[in-house]
Amino acid sequence: MINLPKWRLVTICWLLIAVAPVVHAQEVATSFDQLRVLIKRGDTVTVTDTSGRAISGQVTDLSSSSIGILMGGHRSNLVEGDVRTISQRRHGDLGTGAKWGFGIGAAFGLFVALTECTGDECHLYSPFIAALYGGLGSGIGVGVSASIINQHVIFARPPTASVKLTLSPLVTHNRQGMIVSLGF
Repeated sequence: MINLPKWRLVTICWLLIAVAPVVHAQEVATSFDQLRVLIKRGDTVTVTDTSGRAISGQVTDLSSSSIGILMGGHRSNLVEGDVRTISQRRHGDLGTGAKWGFGIGAAFGLFVALTECTGDECHLYSPFIAALYGGLGSGIGVGVSASIINQHVIFARPPTASVKLTLSPLVTHNRQGMIVSLGF
């Protein structure tokens, strides 16, 4: 076990807590009006229609009610009601990669500085060593994020609520009426 002074151990714990990232959910468009902010003419997308058929191609036009896709010289027009999802290949978020890389690098740099430093004034240099390692880690994090390419869903049709109402007659010797059943 490493024998560290209490202030160094506390500093390491606080640094690890401080660099914990905040996770944000990615917004997904639920209408073609919202989608117009995310893509433009010429972008390559994959459109999945309500029957499950996937079409990949370039966007030729996008209105508030339809999307035109060009794939291999064939043009398809789909109305919003026929589209289940639209996805696009995108790189990982470079800002997130930089933040993760900086946090991991700074934590590693501070750990190295606090465990390897033996002089009394060595702790004065710890923030500079942590910043140096953080900068290196930030560059590595950006490189890793840039190399990751995934399909991101950028449009999803909101689910439609279906309600089923069933009426059945109820007739017995001493009662007459209806049975009402409501299903979601």
